[in-house]
Amino acid sequence: MNLKAERIGHGLSAWYDRELMAELVQRQVPIEICVSSNLRTGCCRRLEEHPLKLYFDTGIMVVLNSDDPAMFRTSLTHEYQLAQDAFGFTDEQLREMARNSFEASFLPAEKKIQFLDRLDAVSSQP
Repeated sequence: MNLKAERIGHGLSAWYDRELMAELVQRQVPIEICVSSNLRTGCCRRLEEHPLKLYFDTGIMVVLNSDDPAMFRTSLTHEYQLAQDAFGFTDEQLREMARNSFEASFLPAEKKIQFLDRLDAVSSQP
């Protein structure tokens, strides 16, 4: 964190350090998560051990990713479905993570706003 990271890929061991967790929440440093990749590489031995829900509930800016889709046989859609099925994320919480992905992106501000507006428009439809 002393390097002023703008985002962290995976960050699976952050939960071992309470100070680090507090700083991640306070600074809203995005943590990129790909549950399928983390399981297939052995970083998490079991789905139940994955810190995704803990991070989200703690207030960390979580961003779901598909990592290397071909290698890990996943897609972004699958990662969102997995998050909902395995961890009980609500549709609203999934939308929050989708918003996080645009907010944490390296897109110019005006492009971020365009995508966020589109997401909000789709989310408000019955």
